[in-house]
Amino acid sequence: HHNEEVRRNRSILQRLINVVIFLGRQELSFRGHFESEESNNRGNYKELLYLISKYDEKLASHLDTTSMFSGLSNRIQNDLIDAIQKVILNEIQNELKQVKFVAILVDETSDVSAYSQLSTVLRYVAEDCVTKERFIGFNDVGADRSANALSERVFKVIETWKCENKLISQTYDGAAIMTGKLNGLQ
Repeated sequence: HHNEEVRRNRSILQRLINVVIFLGRQELSFRGHFESEESNNRGNYKELLYLISKYDEKLASHLDTTSMFSGLSNRIQNDLIDAIQKVILNEIQNELKQVKFVAILVDETSDVSAYSQLSTVLRYVAEDCVTKERFIGFNDVGADRSANALSERVFKVIETWKCENKLISQTYDGAAIMTGKLNGLQ
């Protein structure tokens, strides 16, 4: 009985993970504005799970009968996203161990609240001769947006990803301070 329950829970968890991966690949939001049962749109995550449950008896039964863990809460969504992120970043690290050369692409951007961050992508040719561009994250820029401060953050990213001896190219976009010939990051 215990083994069957574990198998059933793993099966449900796999469906939840697949929905998270699908939404991420499609660059779709997860949550809606009003996620109550009465809402017409409870967000893409919940709506997609309920759609799948129309054709999937195991998932339908789980969503209808579970009282402890439905997998629909915001916390579970975030936990699944975090776990998948760790797997993806680990996969990127493993690919980087095999490559000889890496390029870094950095974009600095501010949102409407003037919150500034660096968006970082690593570009490399993998063992299978396929060029890969991998987004590795956002980094908070903070109050100091000088060329020195930004370069320290970029160097930290390069060091974290162990690309110091493989870096062959840098591309910057966004802030004028990053591309300036006299005082920029070049």
